[in-house]
Amino acid sequence: MSYDLASAVSRLDAARRGEPRPARGPTTQADDASAGPVLINMADLKAEPIRWLWPGRIPAGMLSIVAGDPGLGKSTLTSAIAAIVSTGGTWPDGGSCEAGGVLWLSAEDDPARVIVPRLDAHGADRTRIMLMEGIRRTTGASVAHPSLADDLPMIADAMERTPGCRLVIIDPISAYIGRTDANANAEVRAMLTPLKALAENTGAAFLLVQHFNKGGGANAVHRMSGSIGFVGAARTGYIVVRDPDDENRRLFLCAKSNIGPEANGLGFRIEGDPARIVFDDAPVAMTANDALAAASGNVSDDGALGEAIDFLTDFLAGGPRSWKDIKEAAKEAGIAPGTLRRAKARIGVESHKEGFSGGWVWRLPAPKVRKEAEDAHPQSMSTFDESAHLRPDLPPGW
Repeated sequence: MSYDLASAVSRLDAARRGEPRPARGPTTQADDASAGPVLINMADLKAEPIRWLWPGRIPAGMLSIVAGDPGLGKSTLTSAIAAIVSTGGTWPDGGSCEAGGVLWLSAEDDPARVIVPRLDAHGADRTRIMLMEGIRRTTGASVAHPSLADDLPMIADAMERTPGCRLVIIDPISAYIGRTDANANAEVRAMLTPLKALAENTGAAFLLVQHFNKGGGANAVHRMSGSIGFVGAARTGYIVVRDPDDENRRLFLCAKSNIGPEANGLGFRIEGDPARIVFDDAPVAMTANDALAAASGNVSDDGALGEAIDFLTDFLAGGPRSWKDIKEAAKEAGIAPGTLRRAKARIGVESHKEGFSGGWVWRLPAPKVRKEAEDAHPQSMSTFDESAHLRPDLPPGW
């Protein structure tokens, strides 16, 4: 049966009138190559659980994305993740990772001077990590930069040559899109659809690294550069931002999750030379959008922040209190540590350590005091016109 719009409309009208459909082969079989829609009867599918590389954060067989401004540690973070996968290490929030191979496409960092030292700093098993330096499209040709749009079969080949490949890192994704217009949604989706299929067929997790755009704003998804198709294709998305309350701390926050609840954020610091990620023990309650709003100064005192400000003001009204007492009271009041820190910064709470063995103490800022009397009050000025002695015609005291 030929397939064209006119015949399709005719068959649809016939179906609406209750007429039997012309005989043709089953439409749900994979070997049916006749023209027309390809349908799957959902009763024929067996439900399968989500499989994870990093439980609750990076799914296996799917695309994930992490974005942020340059210099905040995205690539160092991917080094830490690659090291955990290569060694079968422990994830920062608990749970072990099954050891496997990692294929790395990196367009910005020098492999020997930057990537290798970072991997060593994180204790990676570098024998399990393969760097895709480039491709040769024909035998004897020079090495070329791969494109997801044109060279996906070679990336698949590279995965096969990476024993037990469980993770593919593409850093940054914008360097591997070839002729694709990064701002054209249809083109981006057309490019990423085969990549999604490769992830599904191999079971490997794909982690795409992306920069923030220059538009600003507090919507984490919209801050990811290029078309919305990038983050739309990813099943989970994360941002790396500077902690608005601590310039030396970074936050790894979930911006979207289409396959489950959004995971709590993680805090980390970058230490040493070469750089190494050191994660905090406690999760971060701040959301991705709240972190971006705080970074831009566009923070409202309504909601959770307002409650934290009221709590802190009341709790410290009687004088300085220990951080331990504040933390316990805030927890009982349902105030997250991140929100408490933002409230501290907003109202200018001062903190200091009591002695060498004492703990940290918080107190409200000292009230502003007036200047000394001579500065606060202008000296009395005589109403006597000193020029009167030059004007004998004016009466005394004029």
